[in-house]
Amino acid sequence: MKKLLIFAVLCMPFATQANDSVGTVSTGGVEYIKNEHIAMQKENLFISQKQIKVEYEYRNLTDQDITETVLFPLPEVMLGDYGDFADTQSLINSFKIYADGKEIKPQTHVRAFFYETQHTDNGDKKELISHDVTDILRTCGLTEQELMEPWLRKSTMADKKILQCQDPRLAKFNYKDSDGDDNVIWGGQIIYSWPQTFKANAITTIHHEYAPLVGGGMWLSGLINFTDFANKFCTDAAFKRVVKARESEGIYYRELGYILKTGANWAKPIADFTLTIEKPKDQLVSFCWKGQGEVKKILQNDKVVQFQVKEKDFLPKNNLDVIYGIDPKYFD
Repeated sequence: MKKLLIFAVLCMPFATQANDSVGTVSTGGVEYIKNEHIAMQKENLFISQKQIKVEYEYRNLTDQDITETVLFPLPEVMLGDYGDFADTQSLINSFKIYADGKEIKPQTHVRAFFYETQHTDNGDKKELISHDVTDILRTCGLTEQELMEPWLRKSTMADKKILQCQDPRLAKFNYKDSDGDDNVIWGGQIIYSWPQTFKANAITTIHHEYAPLVGGGMWLSGLINFTDFANKFCTDAAFKRVVKARESEGIYYRELGYILKTGANWAKPIADFTLTIEKPKDQLVSFCWKGQGEVKKILQNDKVVQFQVKEKDFLPKNNLDVIYGIDPKYFD
C-alpha cells in the first residue's frame, strides 16, 4: 500500500463531501491516516447549492520536499435511486483543481459497488453497506466507461453484461431489481488522482471547485420525520413556524453534507478556518455548528444571503449537514 493524500467530496443525503486528508489505498478501499509532516494553515470553504469552492494552504514542516499522490474521490452514486435530481454530469463537467494557481489534469479511476441493507443495532433504522465489486465486474467484461454508468446514465449495456455474467462471485450479492425489470441496483465512484510536491518549509495552495450533488424531497410538517430533520439540521423556531404554516401543502427541501472531520488528520489543527454558506434570499437555510466560532450574517442583498463562521486552531470533530427550505414556486 502507498501513502496517499485524500481530497474527498460527496454531496447527497447519504453521501457527503469531505475535507482533505492523508490515507492509504488498497484493493479494499481508502483508509485515512494522520500526516505528521504537513500542516493545514488555512481552509476557506464556500458552500451553496450551485457551487462548492475550497481553498487550502498547506505548510511542509520539514526541510525536504515531500511528494505524495493526491486522491480526490467523488461520491458513490447509486444507479436507479436519486438520479432524477442529482446532476452528476454537471459535477463531472465543473470539477476543477488548481495547485499554486496552475490547473491540474488528474487521472481518473473508477470503482463499482453492490449494496446490502442492514438494520442498525436498535433495529429501528436501516443503513446501506457497500461492497466493492470493481474487479468482478471487469471480469464480467465491463469497460471503464461502463463502470461509470451510475454517473453517466447513457446506456443499458452495463446492466446487460452484469445480468449475463456467470462469475460465481456474484452469487452472494442481491443486485437484481426486485420489480422484475432487467435492471441492476449498483453504484459507482469516480476518483481523481495526481502527484503533488510540497516544497520544503514552504506553503502550497490547493484549490478545487465543482457543482455539488444535492439531495432533496418534500415533507409535511405533520410527518414524524420532521423531528429527525429538526435535530439533524438544528432548525430554529422561525424555520419550524414556516414548515407548520405549510402543513397542508408541504415544503420542498434540498440537503447536502460536507465531511469536516478528516481535516483533523494533519500535523496540527487548522490554524485559520472560514466557512461561508450562501442561500437565495427567499429560501430558508439551517445547519448545526458545534465549533467555538459564532455564525454571523455577512451579506444580504436582493438575491442572496450569506452566513459565515471563523475558527482559529480548529480541530473538526463533527461533520456539516445543510438543509434549504424551498417554496414550490421555484419548481413552477
